[in-house]
Amino acid sequence: MTSACSYRYRGQAYSAKNDYERALADFDKMVQLNPELPRAYANRGYMYFVKGDGDRALADFDKAIQSDPRDTGSYFYRGSIHSGKGDYNRALADFDKAIQLAPERMRAHAYFNRGIAYARKGDHDRALADFDRVIKLKPSNAAPYIARGNAYSSKGDYERAIADYSEAIRVEPASAEAYQERAKAYETLGESSKAQADRDKAAELKRQEPKP
Repeated sequence: MTSACSYRYRGQAYSAKNDYERALADFDKMVQLNPELPRAYANRGYMYFVKGDGDRALADFDKAIQSDPRDTGSYFYRGSIHSGKGDYNRALADFDKAIQLAPERMRAHAYFNRGIAYARKGDHDRALADFDRVIKLKPSNAAPYIARGNAYSSKGDYERAIADYSEAIRVEPASAEAYQERAKAYETLGESSKAQADRDKAAELKRQEPKP
């Protein structure tokens, strides 16, 4: 008879291959065989998360956290779901907990998602502080520069926004999003020729993107 742990390991192997249906089936079986097994609900919750079934994922992450209140990943993914649903206060509480529990070197994703939640809530100063932290931890990633640029744009500081979009382009020259956002900032400042050049470049990069 296959043990709960065996289903877990096989499910993780399927997950690593992006075979989410088989992974989910194995994690279902794991929960049925041993619902008290550490990370049983966390593993299944993550499968629901990547499949876009937020409600089932939330239910599993709730149970995972009840079983293990120090499960950093479950706080992070539950926070991401709350943020996607517009429940920013719950999202922020979960990201706070994930940041508290994670080692410093592993906090970048939680800082980034917390910054996005702050930005969506309209708290751009706190968002900026979180994006600063992400950039310090991962300076070669374009996403936090774009996010910080968006926060500066929301505050009307287009010069700093342009500087961040330009830095995003430096670290990731194929970022169509960075060109698009910089074009908006240039347009707002009345620099139409620069804005059009960036829009053209963004369109060119999008045409070069591999088709799904």
